[in-house]
Formats: sequence, structure tokens, C-alpha cells
Amino acid sequence: MDHIVVITRINLLMNIFSCLLFLLALLHIYSDLFCRPSSEAAAAEPLSVIIPVSKSKLGPYRTVIIMRLVILGLFFHYRVTHPVDSAFGLWLTSIICEIWFAFSWVLDQFPKWSPINRVAFTDRLSAR
Repeated sequence: MDHIVVITRINLLMNIFSCLLFLLALLHIYSDLFCRPSSEAAAAEPLSVIIPVSKSKLGPYRTVIIMRLVILGLFFHYRVTHPVDSAFGLWLTSIICEIWFAFSWVLDQFPKWSPINRVAFTDRLSAR
């Protein structure tokens, strides 16, 4: 029984850590969007250029994402329709943790669905 409590606490700590990383990423995006350079000359030259990712590389990865999402849905359907009566509290806790991990996985897939490659101009970066 003790190892289940330890695993549940580890899962909780991992979830808190992933939430903090998500908030840090949002803060980084916010600072990139709203903290613009003050000089007009520096703002005129871009620091990087976006290089598109080919559809032949994105297609298989998107297919894998959709397959994993379907498998995840089937797994949740099985877990919810087959509760463990002898340990209902542990079953409910595991369902809640699995839903949270699935939600964090879905959030993790959003940037991977449409990735962006950039080439940075290091000479312009050093000028700023």
C-alpha cells in the first residue's frame, strides 16, 4: 500500500512540475510578443527567418499523434467502464492522474502538430 502512495505523490509532483514548465513557456511567449526593442533600426531587421517543414515529414507524425489519441480514448473507455470495486479510491485517483497526464500530453502535441524551423542571424543578434 505504501508504494502506491509514493507513486501517487511522485505523479502529483511531476504534474506540478509540468504545470510550472508550461507557465514558464507562456511567460517566455508573452515576453517575446510584448517586449519589443525600442530602436526603429534594430526592429527593421528580423533576427530569424522561418523555414517551413515539408508535408512529407509532418504527415507520418500527425498520423502517429492521431493513432495515439485513438488508443488513449479506447484506454480511458476501458478504465472508466471497468472500475475496481475493491479499491475504488485508488481506482478513482489513478483515473484522475491518467486524465491529467492525457491532458498534458494533448497540450504537448499542439506545438508538434505544426512545428516551425528557424534560422537565426547571429550577426544581428550580437548587434542588439
